[in-house]
Amino acid sequence: MNRIKFSPILLLLLVLPLYGENVVGSLSGLLTLENEGDTSTVQVDLEDLAAVDYLYDNPFVQGVELIFEQTALTKSYRNSFALYLYRSVQPEPDINQSQYRGNQFFMQILPYSSEFTLKIPFTDNHSIRKDADTLVTAPVSLDDFPLLMTMLPISKGLPQNARNAALIISARPVYTNMGGLKIYIEDEAVSVDDLSLWIDGSHRSWEKDFYTLEAGFHTVLIQSRAGNKREFNIAVEAGKFTEIHHTPETSAPRLVFPPMEGFTYYLDDKEIGIEELGKPIECEPGEHRVGIKLNEYITLSENYTLSSGELFTISLDTRILLEKD
Repeated sequence: MNRIKFSPILLLLLVLPLYGENVVGSLSGLLTLENEGDTSTVQVDLEDLAAVDYLYDNPFVQGVELIFEQTALTKSYRNSFALYLYRSVQPEPDINQSQYRGNQFFMQILPYSSEFTLKIPFTDNHSIRKDADTLVTAPVSLDDFPLLMTMLPISKGLPQNARNAALIISARPVYTNMGGLKIYIEDEAVSVDDLSLWIDGSHRSWEKDFYTLEAGFHTVLIQSRAGNKREFNIAVEAGKFTEIHHTPETSAPRLVFPPMEGFTYYLDDKEIGIEELGKPIECEPGEHRVGIKLNEYITLSENYTLSSGELFTISLDTRILLEKD
């Protein structure tokens, strides 16, 4: 029998859990992203901590942007401080907790500019770009939130007043260049199976939730089975939903009674006149009684439920049946 052998070092790696670094400091505040707006600001003094959590339910968010404002004292000691960020923090950040474990995923000496931003993407597949005032970290999973950040001195011999250095921080979501379209059919009696949809000239099936569209202007066309059309010109914003509330124009159901020699037609027990034969006759949606009288001897009738927009032609299927004894 073949046996798998593990080296002692590999066994040690399999048994021992992987722990992050120690993160120590007083928690100045928690920035929680719950909607499209910016969070309130938190001032983080030297060697203190700030946390950021993401609780925003939006499919078009591709990351989080942290906005940093340096105080004048912080700027005066250039290249003396660095920003550190940690993910997978344990325990949960709390104002009464000062010791944590976390995995460092970013470290940067503070830029000289008074304000700068740090963007944290959620996946590798993002469109976030670095520029003169924007730093970009490695991707961080939503499961890694909340994050911790701190500012630490990296220069020796700093004067006492340098201990008063601080950062003012806020956070906001970073969107893709996409938005959503939601379409609501306001008439409960109308099924989407009776409606056709085109977006920017392309026929689309009916989605349960929403349509993902690029930010910009779009044309939406909704057509009923009866041929009624309505066009909407909409603007979609990045990260936001645009709504269309559509009440279809209902067409009355129509019946066509073809002229046939020897036939007399009835609709709801009312005789159809000769001048009405061969033309669509409108009636109210609902149940109707259709009758046909052949010469003076045979009268047939049936009840039918007619829906808006439907067009029917009346016909009679007559057959001679032979039964074998």
